[in-house]
Amino acid sequence: MCVPDARVVATGDLLVAPVPYGYGCPPAEWIRTLDALTAIDAAAIVPGHGPVQRDWSYARKVAALLGE
Repeated sequence: MCVPDARVVATGDLLVAPVPYGYGCPPAEWIRTLDALTAIDAAAIVPGHGPVQRDWSYARKVAALLGE
């Protein structure tokens, strides 16, 4: 969910902190979805679990981890 006027993105369980969780999901699709999300200009990222984030650095780390 994205609230463009407020620059807020709620990721649901696509992004969970401090440890990513994705039992049974295809990593390539997860990476593609995270890449699409990081293209959004957001001031606040609300993960499914964990603290509100102010930039996409954690999402990029999760995508890099999945790529390995």
